[in-house]
Amino acid sequence: MTARDTYIATVATAVAAAVASTVKNTTSAQTTADAGNTITGYNLQTGSYASFLSALKSGIAAAQANALAVEQAKQAAIMLARDALRTAGDLGPV
Repeated sequence: MTARDTYIATVATAVAAAVASTVKNTTSAQTTADAGNTITGYNLQTGSYASFLSALKSGIAAAQANALAVEQAKQAAIMLARDALRTAGDLGPV
């Protein structure tokens, strides 16, 4: 297995992990928003809007934080693989 093959495999694995994490995080955020909507309800008359809004905001904030962490992990894995490729002397396009 050449350094180029290792690089390609690392990038493919990093991207696949990022996609899986993004799907999981998005589902979690939507579940949080849905729970706020179905459990407390979106009802301005009863004052439960604050609970719904809080659940929605926390779900969005968690999704954004997770998306950032996923992208950082993916980029770090790709950078390490690229460095290994350079070290092996394969300076072709990546």
